[in-house]
Amino acid sequence: MSFLVIFNSDCAPIDLDLVNRRNDWITAKNAQILGKERHAAFVASQSGSVLPREDATYCVAFDGCFWLIGRVRLDAREELASTISGSQVISQDQSDALICLRAYARWGDRCLEHLRGDFCFAVWDEHRQRLFCGRDQLGVRPLFYAKQGSRWLVSDTLQFIVAEAATDGDLDDYWVADFLTSGFCTDLDRTVYKQVKRLPPAHFLSVCARGYVVQKYWTLEIHDPIYYRRTTDYVEHFQRVIALAIRDRLPQDRVGISMSGGLDSSTLAAHALKATGDASKIVAHTRYFEHLIANEENHFSSLVARRLGVALTLRAVDDAVYDPHWYERELRTPEPNSIIVRAAPERIIVNEMAKQAQVWFFGEGPDNALVFEWQPYLRWLYKRADLFRLGDAVVKYIRSKQVWEWHSTISKYTARRHASERNLQLGLPPWLNEDLVKELHLIARAHQSVESAKKHLWHPRAVASFSDPLWPCFLEQFDPSVWGSPLVWRHPYLDLRVLTFLLSVPPIPWARNKRLIREAMRGVLPQEVLSRRKSPLCRSPHAMMLHKCGLPHLSLEGSILRYIDNTKVPTTLAHENLDHRSVMQVYVLASWLKSNRPWFPIKQVKS
Repeated sequence: MSFLVIFNSDCAPIDLDLVNRRNDWITAKNAQILGKERHAAFVASQSGSVLPREDATYCVAFDGCFWLIGRVRLDAREELASTISGSQVISQDQSDALICLRAYARWGDRCLEHLRGDFCFAVWDEHRQRLFCGRDQLGVRPLFYAKQGSRWLVSDTLQFIVAEAATDGDLDDYWVADFLTSGFCTDLDRTVYKQVKRLPPAHFLSVCARGYVVQKYWTLEIHDPIYYRRTTDYVEHFQRVIALAIRDRLPQDRVGISMSGGLDSSTLAAHALKATGDASKIVAHTRYFEHLIANEENHFSSLVARRLGVALTLRAVDDAVYDPHWYERELRTPEPNSIIVRAAPERIIVNEMAKQAQVWFFGEGPDNALVFEWQPYLRWLYKRADLFRLGDAVVKYIRSKQVWEWHSTISKYTARRHASERNLQLGLPPWLNEDLVKELHLIARAHQSVESAKKHLWHPRAVASFSDPLWPCFLEQFDPSVWGSPLVWRHPYLDLRVLTFLLSVPPIPWARNKRLIREAMRGVLPQEVLSRRKSPLCRSPHAMMLHKCGLPHLSLEGSILRYIDNTKVPTTLAHENLDHRSVMQVYVLASWLKSNRPWFPIKQVKS
């Protein structure tokens, strides 16, 4: 279930019959007209699946003056409810959406300073005659908006705005250029359509007759490291916050764990079991490769499942990483996205997962938060003249480093100069249209994007990674309103209590090989999993399948020529140093442009 908000800031009444003639899913039955001039409308669309109440669209009212429509799942809802009402107890039956609305009624714009969780919503404030919209801090849930004269449209689903706005289809050239270069847009407020905007994470939109404002309300700030006297305090702190994150995200029935056999997802499974106390309420799903690459995920995840006593489904996905017929299928994504090349087999997988559980946990987060940045940390301590902690950190670094790690460090230093030389040569794809590159100043824009990033003093890569525009793009792929997926994905490590703690522990020793989590799970997970080294895939399975199947038989003519020089696009993948993902992005864009029409969620397409 998704939502659409229509607001006429000039106070013109909304003609619901006219809206209905453009979109047959908008009827008086699922629309609510608001405002003294009947110039605002909340519309909730019905979907084929019933989502948990924290993930479904709610339309709630409070005090006869405030209305909210949106999808709201709150962390620490009891504490928030207590703060709102003082000593008054708020019923457990009240939805998170209603608690969110009551927070707005009390604090107005500043309500967002009190909210934590996954949310996107719009509030109609009858007192101020204005529309107020907010999106969560990391962008777990999307929110889009468009302005046509005095008419505003807001939705968590891009196609609802595109259909209702009757846009002329003009594309945002910067978005498209970024997609061809990186696979995603580096500007958080752009969509592929020039007339439709994204509300960036941690921002709000306020609209009234006098005008509008888009403003940031939160920034990830990590100050000095947390220093405890006892090492066990770090473990206890982690255990405490991850337990809270799990508790706030557990559904009433079974929960699924996307378990890779690695440390992070296995930790989620163990804590979910501890929270529920019932192994029958936990199911796990592991994807692995049988023949494309050497892969042991099935082995390690089986060890964890046996240790915890939870059900595990093992699935070989060699043939699911690339669908050789993707461009022939009647499948569509809201914006060009490389996920389309595996959308058909992915749909089969998620439909089967949905039979086991509707809510699933994903373990992304610690790989970014616990980056072992020992050099910036030591330099920071030295500049602060904190000689005691500097000496202690150096000793811990030397004592804990194993022989194979010393070899790896020396190899990195030897290769650093050559890597720097190579990076200077990296740039835009050679098949980008030269006129477009000049017109948009893409080279200068790329440099400006890199140089404008503010670096954290002692944890630069880790902290910067969570401001990367890749995160919202990544998280949107999990949202059911975007892809029509029957699954609801939740991300416990992105709970701000967990994330800020992981980013605040001293990198030496706790970020080294994610020692913090390994210590916390000692005696809980199998020793073989705890001692397993993090190792990237030796080769890309997607690239291997693409080399096997060859490039699509798509015509690179027509509107795509504004963006590419088709004479420079490779027709084969014979060159070993060729970036296959960058090449595929050309073909994904060509396919999307060819079928550029009002799209529908993947799950509604018949096989």
